[in-house]
Amino acid sequence: MYLTLVFIIVCILILILVIVNVIQQYKKRKQAQIKMEVGRQKRIIEEVEFVLANVSGLPVSNNIIMILYGRIEEALIAAKKVIGNAQFDQKLNNTRNQMQQLKANPPKSISIESFQIPSEEKNIIAIVQVLKSIKAILSSESQKGRIPHQVFSSENQKISHFQLRLNIENSVSRASGMVEQDRLTTAKQMLTKMQLTLESLEKKMPDDKYIQHKLSETKDLLAQIEDKEKAPKPVTQKAGEPKEEVAKPTEGKEDDAIFGDRKKW
Repeated sequence: MYLTLVFIIVCILILILVIVNVIQQYKKRKQAQIKMEVGRQKRIIEEVEFVLANVSGLPVSNNIIMILYGRIEEALIAAKKVIGNAQFDQKLNNTRNQMQQLKANPPKSISIESFQIPSEEKNIIAIVQVLKSIKAILSSESQKGRIPHQVFSSENQKISHFQLRLNIENSVSRASGMVEQDRLTTAKQMLTKMQLTLESLEKKMPDDKYIQHKLSETKDLLAQIEDKEKAPKPVTQKAGEPKEEVAKPTEGKEDDAIFGDRKKW
């Protein structure tokens, strides 16, 4: 009788320990899920805030800005729902106030035609990265049904057109610099590809003055390369002059002129 009672008590204690352990494991998993979801929403917010911080001055419409703020709003609502407290209330109110101000007083958008493309390649690359992020956000919001397909299609096309201009400007600028440095082979390859691309674009957009201008600029650069290739090479030694009288110190300079740029490649 006594042993039976002890056995029952031990079994009850073991059962209690198992139940407590299961509850603790459930709470840990629940907390991990909450932490993971909140972290995901915070990353979304940080990504959008980075885009908003770098989109100022770029030719993007007010629709894009509203979509970006709307994405922050949705992320804050989702995070608040998971946590179930007022941690995100202030930020949510600030975001909604900003959206109301944009609706009431939408800023004037800069046109692509009037945008001054930076001359430095690193600045162009930074803009391209921001535009890629915007396109990814637009695609995500469209798939979730938060923006109409017509709005997505229109804004996505504008971003693609702007990206195209940046790529063209950067490529032509780089090729022009190579021509000045007499890196003719590389410049010619780049400009030949660019010419084919621009000619293809001209067929699709025959009224686009920018495409026409850049195609003309590309052809001019190719003509400069042809002129340089046809130009006679400078004579380094006069006919009949003794070989030993050739100035030795200039040999290194001639090698640099021929191979210097190849080392950079």
